[in-house]
Amino acid sequence: MKEFEYSRVCNGIRIDKCLVDRTKIIIPIEIEGELVTTIGARAFDNCRNLQTLMLSSSITKIDRSAFAKCINLLKVTLINVSTGGGLNISLGRDGALKLSGIDEEFGENFHYSRAADGNIQINRYIGEQSEVEIPASIDGLPVTCICMYAFQFCMSLTRVVVPNTVTSIGRYAFADCPRLQTVKLSNAMTYIGNHTFSRCTNLTRVDISNSVTYIGEWAFENCIRPENIVIPNSVTMIGFGAFDGCRNLTRVVVENPNLQLDKQSVFFNCNPQLQIIRQ
Repeated sequence: MKEFEYSRVCNGIRIDKCLVDRTKIIIPIEIEGELVTTIGARAFDNCRNLQTLMLSSSITKIDRSAFAKCINLLKVTLINVSTGGGLNISLGRDGALKLSGIDEEFGENFHYSRAADGNIQINRYIGEQSEVEIPASIDGLPVTCICMYAFQFCMSLTRVVVPNTVTSIGRYAFADCPRLQTVKLSNAMTYIGNHTFSRCTNLTRVDISNSVTYIGEWAFENCIRPENIVIPNSVTMIGFGAFDGCRNLTRVVVENPNLQLDKQSVFFNCNPQLQIIRQ
């Protein structure tokens, strides 16, 4: 019998709904080979027979009212948790389960949390706007990181502006956004991560700032719309397949004369008429 409905989120698997109402439920560490990291809003709502819940250390986020109306929940056990993990468990009003140390905040358009350096990281975009300007600060703290998968599969997204406070963007952060057309990147970024814009099939323009030193593997894979790209002087390395499948790309300007560029490995499956112009 299937126990859970689930979906893929920014950093693993989210439990969306519990389909059983037993006295004891064990939330698995993995589903389909991916870590279970999130318990979704009202996932266990009204599981009135639930008395014992077993969680693993892979859980990093519990959405609002995930265990609402679990009136008989008396015991929560953490399994496979390293000693000194610093997790504390409490039951809030209406049976809402809280684990301190992994709390995530909910803004109007973003899920976010405090990063290791004390600044803010964007975990997931939850808005519906087609044009998004990521805030430079939240709760008085600078936004410095956009986590992996944060905007992946945002189907309505057409334009993104990344503030100059952001220094890093995780893998697949904007991948699979089929309507995304333009992106303005931060002037503080030093690299574009692997698969960051993979399969953004309507992406026509990306302004790569002069602070970027590395363009990751498959970063613009199958971005079929761009015709011209300028690789700024700051770039010293481009990963394998970074522009694979960019079949309308006809002109690439390379501003760094010392950049070693293997056309066959970086631009394969591109337009055979592609010109690489060094300045």
